[in-house]
Amino acid sequence: MSLKDNVVLMYRSYFQSEGFYRPKIIKDFEIIGKTHKKHMIDIYFEFIQMNNLERTIIRIVENKEVTENIVWNFSNVLKDLHFFAKGIIYYNNSVSKEAVKFANTNQIALIKFDIETEIRKSAIHTLQNLLPNEDIVGDPFWTIMEITKEDEKNTGSYYIEGAILLFLSKKQADKYCEKKKNLRVFGISQNLLKILIGFREKDMSPDIALVLPEFEQTGKGILLKEPITPDILRKMYVRKDKL
Repeated sequence: MSLKDNVVLMYRSYFQSEGFYRPKIIKDFEIIGKTHKKHMIDIYFEFIQMNNLERTIIRIVENKEVTENIVWNFSNVLKDLHFFAKGIIYYNNSVSKEAVKFANTNQIALIKFDIETEIRKSAIHTLQNLLPNEDIVGDPFWTIMEITKEDEKNTGSYYIEGAILLFLSKKQADKYCEKKKNLRVFGISQNLLKILIGFREKDMSPDIALVLPEFEQTGKGILLKEPITPDILRKMYVRKDKL
């Protein structure tokens, strides 16, 4: 595969694992600048963050040195765009000192792409995403997991009450955990939800149940919940963002 293809795959994987909102990535994207000149962009991507449209354009330099002239030309493309965009140059060979200096002055990122490093990073990132993280906001669910007594870290074991519990309200999940030891509430990201659905479809995990809202609970110490199928979860709760 070409360097360009590898970079595109890397970003697609990153978008999927991080659950970016409405991401778009295009290879060989033609843009007409303010001077009416046509620019062929190696890679263009965008996503929405905090209600802002974030854009980045990427220049690929494969199997040759990144020179000051290459960075200078790329800088001119950035300046000619109708919109502000972050600029990145990915390369797999070498870069001249003059190119580094010019890139730093013009706020252009120079990144050397190493396929073995990216594979290793991807593997680590995938493993991390197999467990809920305390820093993740439930999207849209929260669940309960067992934690260690010593350092209160996630043990990797879901709290099972006939099924893996999915709460739509963190407050409700926290309240349920109040009188139970060695349990904590964790947010489930879109990526983790897809993983859970995949495991359930292959019968590789316990059943999954949706906890009924607080106003539907009886308050008699019994947690009311309803089994939910992978099909319903995928249809109702997995976002349909496309790259």
